[in-house]
Amino acid sequence: MKQAGTSPSDRGITRRRFVQATGAAIIAIESGFVRSAIAEDRFTIASAGGSWADGVKSSFVVKPEFEKRFKASVSYAQQLESVAASKILASRGTPVFTVSSHGQAEAVLLADAGCLVAYSPEMVPNFKDIPASLTLETAGLGPYYGAYVFLMWALTWNTKQAKKPTSYKDLWSSAYKGKVAVPAYGWYGIYWLHAVNKLFGGTEDNITPGIQAVAELVQKNDAIIMENVDQGMKLFQREEIVMAPFWNGRTFALQDGGTPVALEYVSQSIALGAGFVIIKGTTMGDLAQRFVNETLDEKNQIEMTRLFKYPPASRKAKLPPDLERVRVPEKELAQTARLDWKKINDHRSAYLDRWNKEVLGKG
Repeated sequence: MKQAGTSPSDRGITRRRFVQATGAAIIAIESGFVRSAIAEDRFTIASAGGSWADGVKSSFVVKPEFEKRFKASVSYAQQLESVAASKILASRGTPVFTVSSHGQAEAVLLADAGCLVAYSPEMVPNFKDIPASLTLETAGLGPYYGAYVFLMWALTWNTKQAKKPTSYKDLWSSAYKGKVAVPAYGWYGIYWLHAVNKLFGGTEDNITPGIQAVAELVQKNDAIIMENVDQGMKLFQREEIVMAPFWNGRTFALQDGGTPVALEYVSQSIALGAGFVIIKGTTMGDLAQRFVNETLDEKNQIEMTRLFKYPPASRKAKLPPDLERVRVPEKELAQTARLDWKKINDHRSAYLDRWNKEVLGKG
């Protein structure tokens, strides 16, 4: 088994990291380092940092003139999405953010903990244009999540050194021994494991088929453990790997940089959203609803697509010719994995233990 080193850009969440982050958030709140909602004088947007935060600001605040149109004063809180989730959980009732960007699994976790408020149909009319696979709602709360872009986790391959794959199972080919990679559980491996598990006949409640298959891939076919997106990019650029489950947008970025790669939307590819939730207890609820509606506007979503090459989530979005290649065909979306986010959260810790013991061989 080969394993790449870790990096600060890892956006994943492990059990230890989540517990540590939650503890740190509680200490910060109790010590007064995190402001309470009583003093909520600015509209605060929480998201991942770096270029992603810049894209959120440009696409949803600056270009649509959100502050001017709604007489708002916006501030930004940049951190790992897992850290933002831990702070929201630790500060229930006195939110430290107004809205926060997350994937579906963390959004479900926050909703189940009673940390969110529902979208208003009157103030978020653009919600109706988001496909059901990229929205979340629950009885008693209603709709509370809609994606502004969606990230496809498919199969990226080197067009000069590998044959066009037809399934994730191509990763197990002996011809690619030591030249494939899989995502670390604490990054997006948790979701890919569940998708592969379904390919091998498992369910969210029975992870054994997937665990056994991935253990064989890592231990017998010498798959590299890919800790984060930056490492994945470098592995492909240096041609240390010829195939790996990877992001659609990042694959297009590799192509733009001259790396000979292509993307195949194989069965059980994963459609993951990036969407904003509204934090329960905010004193700026109406403004939060308006902001969410801006993120679901097709024109604003295309601005994010220009920056990151991830497709817009809105059905109304019309991609210009130079972005047409990022579109995911409907027939490909039809074969994406159907994942139960709540069950994934319920089994997160137990399956991490099994991953560490059976896949990584740690005692």
